[in-house]
Amino acid sequence: MSRRIFDVKVAKKGQIVIPKPLRERFRIREDSRVTLVATEEGVVIRPSLQRPWSGLRGLLKGAFTVEELDRLLEEAKRSLLEAK
Repeated sequence: MSRRIFDVKVAKKGQIVIPKPLRERFRIREDSRVTLVATEEGVVIRPSLQRPWSGLRGLLKGAFTVEELDRLLEEAKRSLLEAK
């Protein structure tokens, strides 16, 4: 996707509509979660990672806690970023 600028209006309750091309590109659907990151330039909206192991509940019963799985995922993401 080439760099495009989308102008959106903020509603009374602070809501905005993410334009369809962006929702499709980043697979943001109804009930998706997004992360808002405050930067010096403004606010970055990015899709949140859903806990990918949630559908595997019971498979590794008692092997890991949610916190341990979160930590493992963060370590994996960090190592992927360092490899770039």
